[in-house]
Amino acid sequence: MKPHELLKALMDRDHIGPLPLAKAMRKPKLQPQIDRLSKGKVAEPKRTTTEPLAEYFKIPVEAFYDVDVAIAVATELGLPLQGSLSRSTKIRPMKSGTATAKAQATPLPEAVAAAIRTIGGTLLAMNAVQRAGAAGMLERLGSHPDEWPSVSKQMARLAEDIEDVREGKAVNS
Repeated sequence: MKPHELLKALMDRDHIGPLPLAKAMRKPKLQPQIDRLSKGKVAEPKRTTTEPLAEYFKIPVEAFYDVDVAIAVATELGLPLQGSLSRSTKIRPMKSGTATAKAQATPLPEAVAAAIRTIGGTLLAMNAVQRAGAAGMLERLGSHPDEWPSVSKQMARLAEDIEDVREGKAVNS
C-alpha cells in the first residue's frame, strides 16, 4: 500500500472527503493538498500537510512517506490493502510493465514483512525488561490471533512509555 492509498483508505473508512477532513482538522486551507495527496498526485508531501493528518488519524507521520509503515498501519487498523502493494521505485527500482514488477504485488508477504520490520525496530528501542514484556505479548498473539486488537493496544502503550522515557517524562506503571 502506497502512502496516498493509506490516506484514501482512512478517508473512505471515516466517510470523509478532503474538505470536511480539512475542516475537521481546523485547517480548511489544506483541502487542496489533501485532495492531491489522496489521489497520488504528490510525490513528496510537505510535513505541514502530513503532520496534521497523522495527528487527526492517530498514525505515525512516517506512514505518509514510507510504504512499509503505510502497510503496517493499514494492517494494524484492519484497512483493506488496496492498489499495488509493490514498493515504489524509490525503494526497490523496477521497470513498470515487466513480469518482475507485476509479480511484486503480493499483499500478505509485504504486510507480514512490514509488520516484522516495525516490531523489530520497536524491539531495538527497548530494554531487556520491556523486550520480555513484548515477547510475552507476541507469544499470546501467536496462541490467540483473535486478540490482536488488545495486543496492539498493549504494544502501543509500551511504545509510548519508551518515548516518554526518551523525553524524560515519568512513566506510570
